[in-house]
Amino acid sequence: MMRNMNTDVLPEGIRTSGEFRQVERMGNPAVNVALIPFNRKDEHNFATPEDDANGQFAPAIVDTLTALRTSAANIATLADLVVTNGDYLRLDLTTPNNSLGVLERITDAGYTGYPNGRRLGDDTVDVLLFFITNQTILTGDNVDSNDVPLNSTFPFFAPSQQPRPRTDSDENLVIDDNTRN
Repeated sequence: MMRNMNTDVLPEGIRTSGEFRQVERMGNPAVNVALIPFNRKDEHNFATPEDDANGQFAPAIVDTLTALRTSAANIATLADLVVTNGDYLRLDLTTPNNSLGVLERITDAGYTGYPNGRRLGDDTVDVLLFFITNQTILTGDNVDSNDVPLNSTFPFFAPSQQPRPRTDSDENLVIDDNTRN
């Protein structure tokens, strides 16, 4: 994600200025969230995939995976995916893809999704859990699909969540309007 370097919140609204700079990257989902130590998350977000390939975050990622008792073989798989060649999404065009990946699991016969690129329906967190836990968590996180269906036409993304109307007149009532991140 890119944003202007300067953001001012004014009574009349938000004003941005200056050069654009990278403030977040998610080439491979959950790398920054789950594998980068907390005190290095900003550094990782501002870094580049070239920094990854040069080993800037390799020790931290390997240390995190080792602390989680991930096997050496699975550390090698994940390191190849996000460290050795940089945190890019890759796609093997020689592997046919026949679906959006909705409700498919890495353990399914003929699975062609993430980490072979990423389809909209791929449950990337489940795939990462599969490797991080040495194939012991096969059910994943039990969040198996979007709560808003994907579109059937390009660009296929589901519409964003919209605030739900209040059902209670109490202004101070805290409700889950499903728009938080």
